[in-house]
Amino acid sequence: PPRGDLRPLFRFNGGKTRLVPFVETGLRLALLRGGPGATYHEPFCGGAAVALALGWPRTVLSDASPHVAETYGAARDVPSLVAEHLAVLAGLTPEDDADHTFAHRGRQVRGPAFHAARALHADGVRDPAARAALFLYLMARGFNGLLRVSRKTGALNVPCGDLAVPRYPTADELRAYARLAA
Repeated sequence: PPRGDLRPLFRFNGGKTRLVPFVETGLRLALLRGGPGATYHEPFCGGAAVALALGWPRTVLSDASPHVAETYGAARDVPSLVAEHLAVLAGLTPEDDADHTFAHRGRQVRGPAFHAARALHADGVRDPAARAALFLYLMARGFNGLLRVSRKTGALNVPCGDLAVPRYPTADELRAYARLAA
């Protein structure tokens, strides 16, 4: 089977991107020994770096986080809508944050658009594509790809990160993921 060329849709704490070169060959051999119907299972998938690098035809992703599972489901089912919502969020970021910087631990941090998006996510947006876009936005802008959820409210409570240029998945990457996941 061909090697997958998709990057993870979002950074995730505990991500396995750096491990891919060390485990990919062994996993491919094990899957090939399993025959053409072999299935790769990636528990605690997070960013799904290993699964996307393998590009294995029969792959099962799972994660304990409903935010992660819901985001992958929406990216699989309605990638164009997720991309449209994400483009709006990503487009608002520079303008909304340009005049709202503050010093944090010696660095200039931008945050009001991030905090507004985090509050919107917590308010329970019902549209799965919009929730997925909000999650992707928050993971790109959040501190170190960290996913932390409040026990009381179930809301994401990660501070804004300091990446100068956050990386969002493109519409083409979302559609490629949907084709792979179909």
